[in-house]
Amino acid sequence: MFSSSNQSSLFESVANLIENAWQPKWDLQEERQYRDDLMSFLNNHLKKTHTIKPEDGRALADIGIDDEIAIELKLNLKGKSKVDRLLGQVVRYLKGKKSYDGVIIVLLDKENSPDVINMNVRDIRKYVQELMPYEKPDPILGSFRKVQSKKIKIITKSPGQVTKSRTNNNYDNNSLISQARRLDEKLGW
Repeated sequence: MFSSSNQSSLFESVANLIENAWQPKWDLQEERQYRDDLMSFLNNHLKKTHTIKPEDGRALADIGIDDEIAIELKLNLKGKSKVDRLLGQVVRYLKGKKSYDGVIIVLLDKENSPDVINMNVRDIRKYVQELMPYEKPDPILGSFRKVQSKKIKIITKSPGQVTKSRTNNNYDNNSLISQARRLDEKLGW
């Protein structure tokens, strides 16, 4: 968990904005262009109260918000080596010199099938859970159970994906992504 409820709500607010309101311009060609599109969107919604900036450097995410939240975008993620590289980046964001309190991974996919997207999300989720740093509360002041000290959210977007709220227990036509979202909600991602 974050150290303050304000930071926690910022993480959730940003994740919800990206997941439910941002519609990427699918005619863009490069990851950098999608980053700029997302930054423009976030600036329209958060600029008055938060610092949003593109970040450069090996240990920095694509977008940083208030130096607390990292957003990493991946376009058409395919192959174990690219997934492994992403995992390495996430570890650096959580444990590096400049560590973030939360990481939002945005997987943009114009090329891969829902099966490939779902497999990538499963792989990322599995390894991130193993890598997540934990803090042990003081036994005198709190319980002995482990508490997650950082937050990670995985968001998938594809051109055929329709963002809409759940009605009558039905989900959109892209059932694999819907299944991944339901699992994310159960796990608190």
